[in-house]
Amino acid sequence: MPWLLSRPDPYCTANGVRSWSADITLADLTTALSAAGLVRPGWRTLTISRRGDPSLGQSPRVLTLRAGSTQFSAEDFRLAVGRAFGWGHILSTWFEINPQGDHFLFNGRGSGHGVGLCQHGAAAMAAQGRPASEILAQYFPGAEALDESTARPWQSLSIPGPGHSVTLQTLAPETQNQTAQAPASSSYLPIVTQALAEAQSRSALQLSAPLTLRAYPTTTAFRNATLAPGWVAAFSEGNFIATQPLATLTSRHLLLPTLRHEFLHALLEAHSSPTAPLWLREGLVEALSDQNLSEPPSSSLHAAPTPTIPLPQLDALLDHPASQSQSAAAHRAAAIYASRLLTRYGRAQVLAWLASSLPANLDPR
Repeated sequence: MPWLLSRPDPYCTANGVRSWSADITLADLTTALSAAGLVRPGWRTLTISRRGDPSLGQSPRVLTLRAGSTQFSAEDFRLAVGRAFGWGHILSTWFEINPQGDHFLFNGRGSGHGVGLCQHGAAAMAAQGRPASEILAQYFPGAEALDESTARPWQSLSIPGPGHSVTLQTLAPETQNQTAQAPASSSYLPIVTQALAEAQSRSALQLSAPLTLRAYPTTTAFRNATLAPGWVAAFSEGNFIATQPLATLTSRHLLLPTLRHEFLHALLEAHSSPTAPLWLREGLVEALSDQNLSEPPSSSLHAAPTPTIPLPQLDALLDHPASQSQSAAAHRAAAIYASRLLTRYGRAQVLAWLASSLPANLDPR
């Protein structure tokens, strides 16, 4: 394929090319290949029938193998062995085969399928501060990153700050003429900045890493990309936030509270211990969203009746609610529990527990 040529990758091989070997018996190979439908029992010989031709810009990896009189692709062979016995045996299709009686010795180099992006190389480029566009150009030269439903490019607007940057991504307009129904993306930057400032103030935490805020052009596109149910206005994971259309959130007077809520998620998740319970993480976001900007927190949640949802069941309901009403009830319960902790112990102590672990005898009820 003229658009997929082999070429040197100094980032992928910066620490050398990994060599590996595997010794697999004829019986085990027969089991793996038969399960994949590649051979029938009775074969005895395994040979390389074709490799890529470097003179044609191809990798010298094995393309096809022959077991007895049956020929099949080397990639199918690698997958068959991996599925049967684990992925630590045949690490790539760049190998030699040495028959040793009733078993075969494979000596190879590299890992993966050898096509497209090298994860080690992409990580090395990112560690050097190379932007996503440059990494894309390294591994998929000539390709463009476009929205799959509209074939329009994503445009980025940056909001720099001390120790961080927030990038707002929206689809480039179909025309350069903006209307009242489709305002320029830059018009939303003040609200994004305000939402981040309020989230940082309420949490007493600072954003310390770049964060991407992607606004999808339609609710359907948002749901397809995030798999979030229709009642969810935004979705957060790590340093990425996805939202329904900004114009839609604005028309419902939800833009500022939604962005503030998601920024709180990003701030608190970055501060959370891996063992922090989901009810505490979600509850703190809800409680800090509900309060005003005073300290100690001023919220009506701590005076609410004790939730009927038992604390041991709360994480499961937050993670997999069966309906919008169940999700709302679970989030409300988590918010009440978190608010009571904030009222009793103060924000600094609760955040310290979030970053380490909750005391074993702590009862937020």
